[in-house]
Amino acid sequence: MISLRNLTALSPVILACSALAAPAIGSDDRITEIVVNGEVISGQAILREMVYRIGSRELESRKLEIFIQKELERRELAASDFVSDEEVEELFERQLAQIDEEYKGKVSQETVLKTNRLSVGSVRKSTKLSLLFNRVFLPDNPSEWPDISRSALIDTMDDEQGELFFDKMQEGYQLRQSQGETTDSSQGQMMFNAFLRQPIIAALAEQAQILTPSDGIPDRLAMTVYDVEVTTDEMFERIKANAAIPAIEWERTRMWLAKMTAVRQDLQARGHYLDDERFGRIWADLEAQYAGSIVPIEQLAMGIKRFPSLDSYRLFERALKSYERSIADEITDADLSGHLYRATRLLGLEQVDLDVILLSAYGFEAGEWIEDGWEKARSRATEVARKLGDGEDWDVLLEQYSDFWDPPVPASKQGQQGTTTMMRRKGRLGFRNRNTLMPLLDESAYICFLAGHSVTDTVFFEQEVDTVAGPYRGPYGYYITRVNARKPPTKAFGLDDPIQRKSVRQDYVDVRFAEYASGLIEKAAIQGI
Repeated sequence: MISLRNLTALSPVILACSALAAPAIGSDDRITEIVVNGEVISGQAILREMVYRIGSRELESRKLEIFIQKELERRELAASDFVSDEEVEELFERQLAQIDEEYKGKVSQETVLKTNRLSVGSVRKSTKLSLLFNRVFLPDNPSEWPDISRSALIDTMDDEQGELFFDKMQEGYQLRQSQGETTDSSQGQMMFNAFLRQPIIAALAEQAQILTPSDGIPDRLAMTVYDVEVTTDEMFERIKANAAIPAIEWERTRMWLAKMTAVRQDLQARGHYLDDERFGRIWADLEAQYAGSIVPIEQLAMGIKRFPSLDSYRLFERALKSYERSIADEITDADLSGHLYRATRLLGLEQVDLDVILLSAYGFEAGEWIEDGWEKARSRATEVARKLGDGEDWDVLLEQYSDFWDPPVPASKQGQQGTTTMMRRKGRLGFRNRNTLMPLLDESAYICFLAGHSVTDTVFFEQEVDTVAGPYRGPYGYYITRVNARKPPTKAFGLDDPIQRKSVRQDYVDVRFAEYASGLIEKAAIQGI
């Protein structure tokens, strides 16, 4: 027998993020300053945070442009000496055609681009930039590679392997030449070059001494690369040219700045906020920890935890480590023992079989926010909750109302292991542990910190089997959830094992920090959000 739980007009969890449900910020007041406990966050700081929030591709492109320009200046050459407009257009058309081939007409080019936050213009520009980078730093003839390309790749191998690699590359080039082939813009060669580019870009970045906001540059600058000052206004205009920025992105940007400011203020006032030197050592250790890992720190920050940028993750880690320092003497064995039940369910991979009805404010297939989408989603969520309360069938309502959308699988990935693992199936999510459930509900460490609550954790840790609960406000709309079954953890956790103790302690700190930050923002005197 399914029972109803929290199916009122709005669940209490929704109220926890009421700041994010504020009216849309209009274009005229999007950069109005924010004041947190008397401290002013300038319009330029807000613009810069927006640049880093949604402009990571543009920032990376701007870096590459500067790398290329510096190399061209060194050689006293021009971009036109390497790439023609006709070559760019030919390659660009091939890439668009590949979208059609991959999806067999099941989804439009426009949808594919929008769902990946791309536009035709941005793809054309990135096509030219990629081709130009390859021609400058990875020309088809390895003997023409600049010193930095050669040394960067050798650094990833030992000297003997490096020399053997270049010998093989040279033999391949000479063979192609003898057969009259040119391959530097073929699909296979472009993919191979994309693999080779990463250590070269890393070497160029180190040489360029890139400075970002976490290095203390003024708000008017987004970054500096070599001696080039890249302004916040320049980058914002580039991002804005690709697509309109939704109001909710402004709201979330402003909330992030306000929340992080309130946390820093409190920790500084109590003498616990880590100074630049001390946190610099902690961050260097963290980077070193992931340097040899299959998951680089950028992937951890932006891919797994889904922070908008490495800079924002670094700021978060500074606040988290400072807070952990502030409570270090308070963390007792009794505290950790009391936390073991949650930690075992999380780390021991308990699973929940979950169905979810999503009433979305976002059009996934169209790749854009729906006009008045939040109001419409809220109204539909209330309607579905009422129908469930009246006894209407769950499965019928899920099929009729749920807005989860799975894009077609590209032809090149069909049949590959894992291609269907993260499909939503209209909201029939099946058995999931907490960490695989979170991205299916479009949540992450960053999103949950920002919102001040987690739908995932509410459902995973609190909702009972055979109950329906919600509506809960999430990143893209409102969720109504049904827990069908649970599987117990596959592994018990204790405090005697040092590794397990460390994991339990870290989760304890993470939970307390989230509660602490949410409490501060509720008490803070804030204007502008």
